[in-house]
Amino acid sequence: MNKGLYKILFITVIGLSVEAIASPRPPSPPGKDKKAPIDMGIALLLIAGSGLGISKIRKNKKDTL
Repeated sequence: MNKGLYKILFITVIGLSVEAIASPRPPSPPGKDKKAPIDMGIALLLIAGSGLGISKIRKNKKDTL
């Protein structure tokens, strides 16, 4: 009888620990999270705009020489 109870207890502990590890982290309360995620679209727009600006500057320098 004891071996059966130990097996059930062992399986229950393993099952609960796996479930606890796999559960997602709860969100932080409002006002606590000061970091804003950087949207990838904004980053791509900045990179494209800076590339366009650099190419225009190089073209203007080339035209003036």
